[in-house]
Amino acid sequence: MPDAWRTQVRPGGLMVVAVGYGIARLTVGEDHSASGRILPHLTAFMAARSTPDATADTARHIAGTLATAQGEHQTITVPAGLDADVPQLLASLIHPDVAQIDLVDADGRTVRCLYTPDMESWARITMRDPREADLVHGGPRDLWAELAPHLHTWVEARRPGIDRYGLTVTAEGGHTLWLDDPTGYAWPLT
Repeated sequence: MPDAWRTQVRPGGLMVVAVGYGIARLTVGEDHSASGRILPHLTAFMAARSTPDATADTARHIAGTLATAQGEHQTITVPAGLDADVPQLLASLIHPDVAQIDLVDADGRTVRCLYTPDMESWARITMRDPREADLVHGGPRDLWAELAPHLHTWVEARRPGIDRYGLTVTAEGGHTLWLDDPTGYAWPLT
């Protein structure tokens, strides 16, 4: 969230802002920090695009590249369905610079693909069953390793709903996602 937004709101004022796939309702503090809960429903905005043909060409290129990319292979345990609301929210907050698309392979299995805009780092997760998957990934960042601990923590916390999460933005601009209480379990966001 841009600092200018918070500094333009009077202390005690409310801000409703899109954060990842969520919407946060934040109250601005005396020091122009802001804190509040994430509303209980996911949301997303469609990116602007030049033409339907250009979008389709880009999507085909990305899907083709991700479907055939060669990288490091491993078997992973997926702690939760990647298309469930909270895992989608967490992924959008933990990885604001990472896009996701789902493909279907020749055997009809769902393939979740994560990738950076420059396609330098990517991960292809092919579900074998609801808990086990084949992971193929490449690039300088291990996108699955960055996301997986947050999904495991969510499962260990007994799968709390979106409305139990909140966001605090410090006066200096640091962003922290928290569960149940700003002073409780928290993750710094970049």
